[in-house]
Amino acid sequence: MRRALLTAAPLVAKLDLPPDRVICHGELWEWRGAHPSYPGRSAVATESDPQMPRVRCECFGEGGKTWCFHGHGHLENEADTRRRAHSFRRWLHNGMPRHVGDSPVRTVAIVGHLHFFDLLLQILMKGTAEDWYASLREYAFCNTAVTEAMYDFSTGCAILGLENSVAHLKDHGVAVTGI
Repeated sequence: MRRALLTAAPLVAKLDLPPDRVICHGELWEWRGAHPSYPGRSAVATESDPQMPRVRCECFGEGGKTWCFHGHGHLENEADTRRRAHSFRRWLHNGMPRHVGDSPVRTVAIVGHLHFFDLLLQILMKGTAEDWYASLREYAFCNTAVTEAMYDFSTGCAILGLENSVAHLKDHGVAVTGI
């Protein structure tokens, strides 16, 4: 999660977002990237680390002590990851609107990890992820690439916009290769 937060830090700084508008969600970790004993909120950025954006933590397990783990063993399997992704989609649909409230801004930037985002996009685009397997990605992502999904809160459906775009990096002279 540290890498994801460091990736988000320039966006947070550029938009001058207050900490209550920057959420670290306890279900947004990579496939097999945590297990029941991994520390949760305590592992997330603190104000004492000047590189990290200040964030509000939500949806962590055991009173905020662990990542929100949906597995039954030491590491989650693909079925556990599907449950976690569906849970995050429910939060995105039902919980996220309270964070934007009556604000005219309806853009949400979500920073996360390859396998989980592939799964989440399948759920948002197709409504299901029953055929998702970590080894068979449908959506590819370069490191720090941008993929845009326009989500309609009234219908719960999404439309894909930009996919795996790295145009923002080319403007800064960054060489982009591979996935």
